[in-house]
Amino acid sequence: MAILISHAISHKLKRAIGYATNPEKTEQKLYVSTINCHSVETACEEMQATKKRWNKTDGILCFSYIQSFMPDEVTPDLAHKIGLEFAKRAFPDYEVVIGTHLDRKNLHNHFILNSVNAMNGRKYHTNRQHLMELRKLNDSICREYGLSVIEPNSKGKHYSEWKAEQENKPTIRGLIKADIDEVIKQSYSLYTFWELLRDKGYSIKKEDVTHIAIKPPYSQKYMRLRSLGDGYDIEKLTKKIENSISKPSPIKFEIRNYNGNFNHLKPAKKYKGLVALYWRMGYMMGRVKKNPSRYPYVDKKTVIEIDKIFARREFLEKYKIETNEQLASFFNGKQFEISLLEAQRKKVNLLERREPSEQNKAKIAEYSQSLKAIRKEKNMAKSIMERIPQMRQELQKIKEMEVNEIGYGRTNGRPSR
Repeated sequence: MAILISHAISHKLKRAIGYATNPEKTEQKLYVSTINCHSVETACEEMQATKKRWNKTDGILCFSYIQSFMPDEVTPDLAHKIGLEFAKRAFPDYEVVIGTHLDRKNLHNHFILNSVNAMNGRKYHTNRQHLMELRKLNDSICREYGLSVIEPNSKGKHYSEWKAEQENKPTIRGLIKADIDEVIKQSYSLYTFWELLRDKGYSIKKEDVTHIAIKPPYSQKYMRLRSLGDGYDIEKLTKKIENSISKPSPIKFEIRNYNGNFNHLKPAKKYKGLVALYWRMGYMMGRVKKNPSRYPYVDKKTVIEIDKIFARREFLEKYKIETNEQLASFFNGKQFEISLLEAQRKKVNLLERREPSEQNKAKIAEYSQSLKAIRKEKNMAKSIMERIPQMRQELQKIKEMEVNEIGYGRTNGRPSR
């Protein structure tokens, strides 16, 4: 199986050719060839001469194509042979330099294509349709040599996204889908779904547009919901929300005869799951703080952590986390965000080392600030997951003490019977 990607180069033609034919990567130029050029050494001058002859020396200088093979699928000789076959059939009238790189597990061919046709002087133009045609040719040649081919079974995706998925690395699209899945579990209507997405920092385009689009806080571009894949268009999202098992139960009012008092029509707010657990623990800890001698089995360390308990409770309420599954989903989502931001910061760090600038420093500082906030939330979720079993044990002790107090209440200094 061979994967084909491309990009345009508008400066330093000699440098591009030099990289494609790097002796350290091509076995001392053993796996280097040209098409419509006399030699690799004269290829750059011949391409420049072609541009001058047709008076087209500005704009894009060349195009770079990369043909990458799966690890251990081809030998260096076969990889280079397939690269030559592809270049001859794809660019018959253009000057091309081909270099087969052997420095990685997946052997790959680099093609440097002159942007000016050597025969008629026409500029080379490419678009998505043309790239798809080249990929079909690439697949056809692979079949001829008995190599595997990716058979499309769904809508296509960018190569970088596909590669990240194969390497189990986080992608923006995958992170958005995880956020949406998490928000659906907490939503009981489409309105609350949009509000919860906004609470996560998302921007939403849904008025006066043909297709609804969203933009996460860690991306600069909007992405259509329908482009996320099956199950993420607005109709299916609505059905998911309706079928969500975490949807809160509707408030039920008790019907009573009118007696001049309407207080009973205001139902008390009820907490569920982990939030209820922290409310209970906070309440009991409050009683301990007022009268520590009443519950001697609660140690001083637990009393000191009262503020932490209230902070964790507010955290659960803020993100509407009620179950262990939702807490684990939140934790995993934050890990994804951290991995993505660290990768982005690493790229800017490398760029800063090569080309120092205030803009790069500002970006690094911004990424670091965001990572600090996300790590704080992730650590909070982790501490809650670790603390829950112990809290349940402590609450059980409290309940047992309450039972003992009820059974042995004092009357005139004597135990009640």
